[in-house]
Amino acid sequence: NSYKMTFDANGGIGSTYFTQTYGTPLSAPSVSKPGHTLQGWNPPLPSTVPAADTTFVAQWSKNVYPITFDANGGLGSAVVNTPYGEIPTPPDVSKTGHNLLGWDPELSIATAATTYTAIWEAKSYNIVFDASGGTGGASLNLTYGSPLNPPTVSRTGYTFLEWSPTVPETVPAENTVYYAVWSVNSYLITFHAAGGKGGPSTMMNYDSELVPPVVTRDGYVFNGWTPQVPPTVPAENSVYTANWVEQQEDNIILFSNGGIRK
Repeated sequence: NSYKMTFDANGGIGSTYFTQTYGTPLSAPSVSKPGHTLQGWNPPLPSTVPAADTTFVAQWSKNVYPITFDANGGLGSAVVNTPYGEIPTPPDVSKTGHNLLGWDPELSIATAATTYTAIWEAKSYNIVFDASGGTGGASLNLTYGSPLNPPTVSRTGYTFLEWSPTVPETVPAENTVYYAVWSVNSYLITFHAAGGKGGPSTMMNYDSELVPPVVTRDGYVFNGWTPQVPPTVPAENSVYTANWVEQQEDNIILFSNGGIRK
């Protein structure tokens, strides 16, 4: 007898049927299904034609593809095994000072082994240079990793030493304030007695209290300083010269008070 052998590709390609004599060798046709692997037939395919019309249904399993997520300089790179037809779930990735914009190429259903590369955008941070009483400070919004060049600052009577904390070569991944560190200058302050006594010459710190000395000169009365002495030390070496006024002689008058001058 001859029997009808039907092969159902079950959603795949290659379904067919044919009539074949009982007991003769039986071979299945070539079938395929995108993203799937043939696992066999149901019922199991015998080696020879059975004694009845029979339908064999293809049994498929989804392919699983290794999907690589490249963090592109960040952290969290991973390989995610994803079944055919499903959109892979990317891992959590991070990169210092950057925001994740997306993946290249754009995520799509898994049809083959694929590599996705993270796309990053550098963040901007507020960088403040505090002149700490001086001038020239700045407040800037700068992109992470860009060159960081501190401004030139100045302060009357002081010498700039450094920034605290130390300024890195590139913008850090956080809002940061850098403070100028200053060293007070010392200046030579001279009180010139101009012929008198008591005029010292001393190194003094800028803006410290400036009290002129007491000076004397025989036959003269002290009449101030030139230039006028400020209340605190100025930001330069300075000389203050004493001014003198010659002392007038006193006239002494003697009264006899009723007596007789001899």
